[in-house]
Amino acid sequence: MKNGLWNAVVAACPKTNFLPVCAQALPALANLFEVARLRLGAAEKHPPQVVHVMLFGLGLGGSLLAGFGMAAAKSCSWIHMLIFAGTLTVTLYILTDMEYPRLGFIRIDKFDHFLVDAHRQMQTQDRLGTVGLGN
Repeated sequence: MKNGLWNAVVAACPKTNFLPVCAQALPALANLFEVARLRLGAAEKHPPQVVHVMLFGLGLGGSLLAGFGMAAAKSCSWIHMLIFAGTLTVTLYILTDMEYPRLGFIRIDKFDHFLVDAHRQMQTQDRLGTVGLGN
């Protein structure tokens, strides 16, 4: 679709009556393709696995230190243990969930309707023959 759109615009540009439009359309189209490429790149960009290993190690080390601290005390507070474990679990889950926004509780699927609507409109215009600028 990208190549078809670019080829249609470039094919229409040599015509003398389209020169002012081409001076505006080609840079805008190039910017559109660049933004789409950057968006795809950002969606695939994740921290290295060592970051996840370090987060797990931090949680394990913090739990170990908290356990030794509670073992040294005479009484054990179940509320503090549950709050610590819950906070640590939720924090690590949310950090991991933010890396994959289409899989967990943090979802960005609600914004996809803009892309679906734009794609549907482009297909409708293509079937009607209004996108083919070389016609």
